[in-house]
Amino acid sequence: MMSDNNGTLIPEYSSKPGRWMRGFSSSLMVPLTHFGPIFGRHRIRPLDNPERRESGLVIVLSGIEGEGLINHNILLGLADAGLPYALSLFRWTRPIPILSTFHNLRGLKRNLLQAERLAKLIAEYREKYPGRPVHLVGHSGGGAMSILTLERLPDGVNVDSAVLCATALSPSYDLSGALRHVNGKVYNLRSTYDWFHLRLATTVLGTVDGKHCVSAGAIGFQIPDNATEETRRLYAERFVEVPFTREMIGSFHLSGHFGCVNRLFVEEWIAPLFKTTTEVTPSPSRSVALV
Repeated sequence: MMSDNNGTLIPEYSSKPGRWMRGFSSSLMVPLTHFGPIFGRHRIRPLDNPERRESGLVIVLSGIEGEGLINHNILLGLADAGLPYALSLFRWTRPIPILSTFHNLRGLKRNLLQAERLAKLIAEYREKYPGRPVHLVGHSGGGAMSILTLERLPDGVNVDSAVLCATALSPSYDLSGALRHVNGKVYNLRSTYDWFHLRLATTVLGTVDGKHCVSAGAIGFQIPDNATEETRRLYAERFVEVPFTREMIGSFHLSGHFGCVNRLFVEEWIAPLFKTTTEVTPSPSRSVALV
């Protein structure tokens, strides 16, 4: 693995498109996302193999649209950043494109079963590969699923971090149960300009946790009014809000619902969050604004 002058890891392959093309083409793929299972799986298949699992694991959870080019680009962006870990897409949605979208959003009973299934897989990985890093990345409904999964991890089983990208959870949702199962931090990437999906749609159709309101992926989470001292400590130590800033536009995040999962944005803003002293270090021009 090589690194550039900023200390950012460079992938060991040279076949990826240029920087501008990675961002632009990723934006164009949004309306074509449902073709992903047909035309896109060959791009992500090599990213999850036994050799990579020896190094660590990043689990990506799609939005309610299900597997597609959008979430494939999350995996590719992480690979572009040079992460040596297995990059795995967890398929939690019903497999009928478009028709099952609403049920994926509001089918809480089934979603909880899927969260339990993923929690079991994480526990099994921890047992087989002790000490390896484990991270979660969830987009929209997948961000909500990340929280539901963390809550269901067995005692003593934690992940290293989780990134919620435009999550479709209500702002009042209590994160303390999830935060107890994170060694590092949970990052909430939010944009107040996500007008259609996280303001209008979740107000009309509801969030994953069944509230009709503007989502936390737009306006952030609130510490519960009746929070205990432990809950306040967990929020202070393990939870970080990452609001949209104009600097992110340079990485093709234009403030909407899908900008935070653009391949280039994932490479330059999300992958650096999974760093240790020997892994990805964000360049000075790409340091996230944490509040």
